[in-house]
Amino acid sequence: ESTAFRRLCRAWKEHGGWSGLLGFVAFRREIDMVQGQAEQVQLMTMHASKGLEFKAVFIPGAEDGLLPFRGVDALLGKEGGDFAPPAVDEEERLLYVGITRASEAVFLSSAAKRTLFGKTLELKPSPLLPLNHFREVKLTRHTKKTASQLSLF
Repeated sequence: ESTAFRRLCRAWKEHGGWSGLLGFVAFRREIDMVQGQAEQVQLMTMHASKGLEFKAVFIPGAEDGLLPFRGVDALLGKEGGDFAPPAVDEEERLLYVGITRASEAVFLSSAAKRTLFGKTLELKPSPLLPLNHFREVKLTRHTKKTASQLSLF
């Protein structure tokens, strides 16, 4: 008696016979189809993305000091600290992994200003970015316009 057969017998009992079991299988099939077509966002590190593929990949924080990471103390302008930043060539490989996870589009972004522990930082774009392969798009702040209705009387 195989393991698959024992599982089938157990499922048959759990669902009250063939009718219940077939109904459960049909329900699971519909759920699997919906999940396969549903749009999802997955947040992960570039390390965790290795071996996976996505339609679009977003890599925020593509700024010098964050990518390659130089450490919080270096970003805040503090001397010392016991953090040894990773080698730049390792950070290049990691960025390559992140970029190549996309099958259709890659979005790299950097901030003109960011706040870290109450200190405002203005970092340059990452020196690791092959800018000649990407199109730069600058976003502008959206201003909300209010409309008013004119009175007819």
